[in-house]
Amino acid sequence: MLTKTEMNDANLNKAINMNVIPVATYVVNICKLTAAELKGLDQIIKKEMHLLGRQTSDEQYYIKREEGGWELKSMRDAYKERD
Repeated sequence: MLTKTEMNDANLNKAINMNVIPVATYVVNICKLTAAELKGLDQIIKKEMHLLGRQTSDEQYYIKREEGGWELKSMRDAYKERD
């Protein structure tokens, strides 16, 4: 739903980080997902944002905007922060 709005990239990233990642992290904490499943969730988020297939490295999605990245929050990182 968020990806169908007219938000710019920065606002869309913030909306995903604030609304999607916390809900998904709750599910991840209950289900005890594997690293491959977490990577799959990250792929789904990037696919919905139409980021897959772009000429950029995977790390660039997750570094801060000030450093030239997209500043998305990774499901793998969110899983690590749960403790």
